[in-house]
Amino acid sequence: MNWSREQVRRASQHWAWVPPGSDLVEIPGRLTAIVTPTRSVSVTWSTGTDHESTWHLVEELAAEHDASSIAWTVTDDQPALEEFLIARRAQFHDATEIQAQKLPAPSMAAGASLRCILVDSERTVRDATDIAARVWGGASPTDEELREQVQEAAKPLDERAGFQVVAYFDDVPAATGGVTRVGEVARLWGACTVPELRSRGAYRATTTARMAIASDLGCSLALVNALVDTSAPILTRLGFTSFGLKRTYRLALDGG
Repeated sequence: MNWSREQVRRASQHWAWVPPGSDLVEIPGRLTAIVTPTRSVSVTWSTGTDHESTWHLVEELAAEHDASSIAWTVTDDQPALEEFLIARRAQFHDATEIQAQKLPAPSMAAGASLRCILVDSERTVRDATDIAARVWGGASPTDEELREQVQEAAKPLDERAGFQVVAYFDDVPAATGGVTRVGEVARLWGACTVPELRSRGAYRATTTARMAIASDLGCSLALVNALVDTSAPILTRLGFTSFGLKRTYRLALDGG
């Protein structure tokens, strides 16, 4: 498939990550939002020019769930909405770059002491979980959650909606990253490297390994929402192309 700019941006628009325990709320043609257990409403996509009425919809959603904050993501073709949110005293939180690369991508050799493998066993599940917890924080999975992850990882690749990989330096867990497959799109997420092993190629290894596996599974596009100040420059050096920016604003609600 040949991917146009608009098709890539649309694929990014349809990507809404729903954290465990959260609810996805969709108002067709208006907005998509995530309601989290931490009492936050996160608008991941919205459209239209009547920003006032859309704002009231989000306020009602926040009140219904007793939310203490609203996060709202806008794309770089929504300047009027961005100005509206700023006028509402929403504060800039972060910026991500829509980056993509057509698959298959050129292969890149890893260092002799670095290897990257598929998460498909209890050991690799534990290693991936530990790396992510060190970098992103959060609670470790319960024994039941861990068993479920191991069972999922043991399935054949073509029976899974996604997969993870782990990179090792001389058998020391260094980095991890995941993929969710949606049609021909490989959504790359969660890539991270432990602090003491950064700048040694582990991020690059997890990225190229995920793209190779996704390509073998029939994906024709690798898509990333990359943080502007961290992963975006690395992905650019790996051949990814920018297809625009997303900016997220946050607003604490009264009593939050």
